[in-house]
Amino acid sequence: MAPGGGCSLLLMTGTGYEKTACSRAGRVPRMALSALAAVVGVLMKLDRMRAYLLSKPEAVEDFPFGPDARVYKVQGKMFALLAGDDANARVNLKCDPQQAQALRDLFAAVSGGYHMNKKHWNTVQLSGDVPDGELQRQVDQSYALVVKKLPRALRRHLETAYSGQQLGYQELP
Repeated sequence: MAPGGGCSLLLMTGTGYEKTACSRAGRVPRMALSALAAVVGVLMKLDRMRAYLLSKPEAVEDFPFGPDARVYKVQGKMFALLAGDDANARVNLKCDPQQAQALRDLFAAVSGGYHMNKKHWNTVQLSGDVPDGELQRQVDQSYALVVKKLPRALRRHLETAYSGQQLGYQELP
C-alpha cells in the first residue's frame, strides 16, 4: 500500500516502467487497466500466432538468430520469423510482390520486411490493425509460396501427404 491508504502499480511501457497510483479505495485507474489489457492481448495474440505457425504441415521452430527471433521453417526453408517483445511483437511473412505493396497500403501495421527483401517480405505488427483472419491468410500464403519453391522431391512428399488446402495453395495468386 502506498502512503495515505492507496496502492501503487508498476506498469511496463514501451519506454520502460511507469508507476501509477491507485485510488484510496485500492482501485486501479482505467488507463492502467487498458494498458495492462493491451499487453495481455498482444501476449495472447503472440501465443496464438506461434501455435498457428506450428500448425502448418511439418513446420518447425528454430532460433538461428538468438532466443528473441523465432524462425519457422518447412523442409529447411523459412516461411515466417516471429520477433519482438510483448508490446512490440511482429511477424515477417513471405508475400507475392504485387500483394505485398497492396497490403502495406491497406494496413498501417504492415510494412516492408524488417531485415528482409522488401519486395518479397512484409512485417506485420501483431498489435496493429490487421484482423486475425487476414493474418492467417497471409501466413497460409507465405507457407504456400515457400512450399511451391521447394525442390520437386520435397514438394511432392508434402503434396502427397497433405491436401492443397492444408498447404495453403488456395491463397496463391
